[in-house]
Amino acid sequence: DVALLSSFISSYLPGLEPQPAVLETCMYTNTPDGDFILDRHPKHSNI
Repeated sequence: DVALLSSFISSYLPGLEPQPAVLETCMYTNTPDGDFILDRHPKHSNI
C-alpha cells in the first residue's frame, strides 16, 4: 500500500521524498515448501 509506505518513509526517513518515483508489480510463484529459489532457468537464458 503506497499510503502506508509513504507514511513510514515520512516518519523514519525524513530526508527522502515519501512518494515513489515508479510503481511496478512483481510477479512470482511460491515453491511448495515456501522457500525461494535463486537460479537460472535451464531452458531460457533470459530468465
